[in-house]
Amino acid sequence: MSAKENISIARNVYESYNRRDFDSAIKNVASSSVLRNVPANMTLKGPEGYKQFLKNWDSAFPDSKCEVKNIEAGEDFAVCEFRGVGTHKGTLKIPEGDIQATGKRVEVSFCDVYHFKNGKISEISSYYDLATFMKQIGILSELKMHA
Repeated sequence: MSAKENISIARNVYESYNRRDFDSAIKNVASSSVLRNVPANMTLKGPEGYKQFLKNWDSAFPDSKCEVKNIEAGEDFAVCEFRGVGTHKGTLKIPEGDIQATGKRVEVSFCDVYHFKNGKISEISSYYDLATFMKQIGILSELKMHA
């Protein structure tokens, strides 16, 4: 596929999430795809796994939005830098257990790396600063530097 087509597919994921149209967000995800939430050490598989991932964020941050800053692509990849903003009003499910709502507002920078095969998303790796995220929702106190 062309870089332009891959940018369009990646951009659709964020626009669909913002509309809460999860079926549209996963329409170009291959059945054998793998999603890695790298900081949380979480791996999900297939379109339904990716849909679960999006719904988890929506449930925990019902007012959340993705603000795309930059997307670059080639014939078999796309890289998207975006900012996620929202208020922690629901339970966030992570491998270590559930994080109950804190009511705190977050603003976190993300980078997603997409790989494509046969016109579909075959792999997504999502990166973000987990420590800053946890500080913002109030479950990690400020680390003190010792001189």
